[in-house]
Amino acid sequence: MSVKLNPEAAYTPQKPLRDGPDISFVPFAHAGDNQGNHGACSVFALVNHVEIMSGRAFSDDYCIELYTDIDNEINEGRREGLRIEDAFNWLKRDGMFDTDAEILPAYSLKALARQPIIAVYEINEGWYSTNAAGNIQEWNRERTGNYHAVLVNSHGHISSMEKRILWAEGSWGLDHGYKGHVCFTEDYHNEMCRELYYIIP
Repeated sequence: MSVKLNPEAAYTPQKPLRDGPDISFVPFAHAGDNQGNHGACSVFALVNHVEIMSGRAFSDDYCIELYTDIDNEINEGRREGLRIEDAFNWLKRDGMFDTDAEILPAYSLKALARQPIIAVYEINEGWYSTNAAGNIQEWNRERTGNYHAVLVNSHGHISSMEKRILWAEGSWGLDHGYKGHVCFTEDYHNEMCRELYYIIP
């Protein structure tokens, strides 16, 4: 497990999930990060947010080193997972975010009009078998007991689907999904999302 859940931030979706036109931050993403087996997705998701909002780019090694430092301090190096807030506070202390920045729970995608959103999903086997377009096998709901942090950076329509879908930048490398992105329906998001966050700069 690479993310510890915060019961106080449990996600309860609001409807509609988001009004307004389709939106995408994909052109600004530095997709293809690969955390390997380090369990550093909480750090990668937050750094991916910074990359999109600032235009800067950070290496995998940098993110893994950050994660290792945080894990050593909080978990004594046991790799037991990090809460999103703990990772955020460490990155803020490291200068990644302004000192007065805050991270707050979200219950919709309304903030996506201004910024990508950090999300934590309960992982099932469908995440490991995406198609060429990056679609998660939503029908494969076999639970793994793990939670994965990603950066939701797009919400909109594709021609073959009536409902809007979400795109998320992950940290499992370019070979996962479509060039490092996965996508899934709003229904899947509402069922499998466990936490959702936006950042006040």
